Order: sequence, then structure tokens, then C-alpha cells
Amino acid sequence: MAGLCFFYEAEGIDVWSGRGVYAWNIAAKAAGDIDTIIVVNRTTERLASPDARMNFQVVGLMPDLPNAVYCVGPGEKGSDYTSLWNFDHNVDWYCFGPATGWFPSGPKLHIPMASGAFHSVHAASVIMAHRYFVKGVH
Repeated sequence: MAGLCFFYEAEGIDVWSGRGVYAWNIAAKAAGDIDTIIVVNRTTERLASPDARMNFQVVGLMPDLPNAVYCVGPGEKGSDYTSLWNFDHNVDWYCFGPATGWFPSGPKLHIPMASGAFHSVHAASVIMAHRYFVKGVH
């Protein structure tokens, strides 16, 4: 099993993040084997699990997670990133950064695209669907 970790920010900072965690639960379901969600809450909102079967945790700071990949946007990629299309998904954690971007240390994952950038929850949907395809949990 694997998990998602993401930042939850006020709607004025990240229009998709501030609308609740339900969309993240839907993205997680696409992979078929995600059983844990950790939310780095940057708001004063009290967040509740959108699914009683999901291990759901709310924290104040990004945790140090073992065997994690850090999902980055097109403007954040560098020479040490891996294209999603070449990714084997042999990780335990998928970490998605804040709306302002981030440059985490550790393995980085990037979704190639012609232009623009996804909000984190939309990137998670694509990555989780790809995990489902690659890992064959269907």
C-alpha cells in the first residue's frame, strides 16, 4: 500500500486546495492501493477524513517520509527529475507541494505537458491513474 501527502492551503492561495479534501480522496482511489492520506494543513480549518476506510492524518509541517517521490511542476523540474511516463511507481509516498512551488530534496517526479501546469490535486489524479496502469492492481 502507499500514501499521498499534500499541502492544504486557503482558497485565496490555492483555489483547488481550499475547497476541501474530497477531490484528493477521489484521486487516491484511482490508483487502487492508496490507503493513507497526510495533509499538511496551512489553514485554521479543521479537516476531517473524506473516507472512513482511509488512514487520514493532519499535520502542521511536511513529515519526513520514507521511500517518497516529490511531485514537481513544469517550472520546478531540473536535471534530477523523472518523467511520469518513465516512472515505475516503486515508492510508498507521493508528496505534492504548496501552490507557490517547492524545490524538495529527494527524487522528483514531473508530468510532461505542452504548456501550463496542473494544480496539485489534478496532477495527483494523473499520477494515480498512471500508477494504476503501471502497477497492475486492476
